[in-house]
Amino acid sequence: MDGMSEANDYLRVMVRNPKGTVNTESDTFEISYKDISIKEATMKDVKSVKLSADYLSETSRLNLYVEVEMESGKTLLARYENTCSEAKLPELNNQYELNGEALTIGSVLKWSNATTGATTYYFYNEADVTEPQDGLNGLTVTLAAEATETTFDLSTVDPAQVSVKYGAFQNTENTTGSLTIEARNNVLTLAIDAEEGDNHLRAAYSGAFTFGFESQNYIKVTKGETPEEAALAKVFVYKSKTNELTFGMVDAETPADLMKGTFAVSVNLSDSQLKDGTVDLSQLVLGQPAAQIRLFDYTLYQTWDNAKIGEGVTGTITGKTGRRQNLPE
Repeated sequence: MDGMSEANDYLRVMVRNPKGTVNTESDTFEISYKDISIKEATMKDVKSVKLSADYLSETSRLNLYVEVEMESGKTLLARYENTCSEAKLPELNNQYELNGEALTIGSVLKWSNATTGATTYYFYNEADVTEPQDGLNGLTVTLAAEATETTFDLSTVDPAQVSVKYGAFQNTENTTGSLTIEARNNVLTLAIDAEEGDNHLRAAYSGAFTFGFESQNYIKVTKGETPEEAALAKVFVYKSKTNELTFGMVDAETPADLMKGTFAVSVNLSDSQLKDGTVDLSQLVLGQPAAQIRLFDYTLYQTWDNAKIGEGVTGTITGKTGRRQNLPE
């Protein structure tokens, strides 16, 4: 194939399923030979086209028929009934590849937007990347909130709901191929095999990832090795001698409604701590923490209270106008 490409003297036929006659009005296909190029975007230049491709994998035999007449008067006729070798692409192992050029995946990020509900996955060749970087040319997969599946047919999916970008590759309505992406039990799995015009993108990954949020309004609770995250839609404030801030995993109308979620948190801060201060939860004052934090586990109906635990608690709480609360891990 490399020799044919260098000589620029080859017929290229692309069909989704080589099982007989192709409906050139509705099926996805491409035909190209030198300056003749037939695909959806160029059909206005085509007077007539007939295409049949039937490949039998058991015998490696291809029956191919191509008949094209362009509006310019040029014609193309091809008939082939013989063996056809099936090219095997090299297997990818934690890599992404565009047009045969593969790179190792060194960092993976899962970044959620709490406002829109969209999630973007970043795959970088560089190692130790912990947040999205504009200067790095990585592979990105963005799923809108409505895209809840894990496997997508890129020929039928709405590009506004599922977006795949890397280098010159950007999926459109004309893209063919598939995408599988899933994050479960701290392991992210990715598989891409897609074509858009002359660009062929493949990717395969299974491993660890870092996750974060584009919006600062979020809550994440990790129990054991299982993280659970949600948009932080509302914070309830009760003012007494201290400021008691209560929030949880659901958009609640009242503090009692937080029990509809899996977890809720209550933090007590003084006015100075809330306005501009950082509390080190590992340090005790007269045997008590400088700030109290309670975690309510509604799945087990248990309460974790650092004021009762005493020593052994680590983490920080930072209060600052317009900034997020950093809770202990």
